[in-house]
Formats: sequence, structure tokens, C-alpha cells
Amino acid sequence: MVHIAETFTDDLTVEIRVDGNLDHETMPVLKDLCLRYFQENVKISLNLNGLLHINREGIRFLHDIQHQVSIVDPPRFLKM
Repeated sequence: MVHIAETFTDDLTVEIRVDGNLDHETMPVLKDLCLRYFQENVKISLNLNGLLHINREGIRFLHDIQHQVSIVDPPRFLKM
């Protein structure tokens, strides 16, 4: 289970806070959300402070987008 919250910090920047687990069931939600903001040219701050578990697909996705987003407070188990 994952909880994703969006907060606009200004007109062109959104903070996406991820709490819980990113796995094969929940990863598409985050991926679709990020892709939508990329298309709208909105800057993304991805707060991973509440991330408890992530699978390989999630790690791969974060590595793919790490130059397009600001990653905030990644957990120790996530090597970026």
C-alpha cells in the first residue's frame, strides 16, 4: 500500500510525498503522476521520507528520473 500526496509549492512546482511501499501494484500510480507533470512542465520535488519498501522496478524508475526531479529525504536503504 502506498499513500501519495501532492502539494503545489508555487505555480510551477509540486511536492509529491510518497509514504509506504512502492511495488508492482503501486508503482504505476507514481509513474503516471510524474509523467503527467513532466508533460505539463511542472517541476517535481519527490519526498521519499515515508518510503518503507521499494522493488527493483521502482528503483529503476527513480534512477531513470533522478535528473528530472529533486529527490528529498531518501531512506538509507535507497542508494541513489
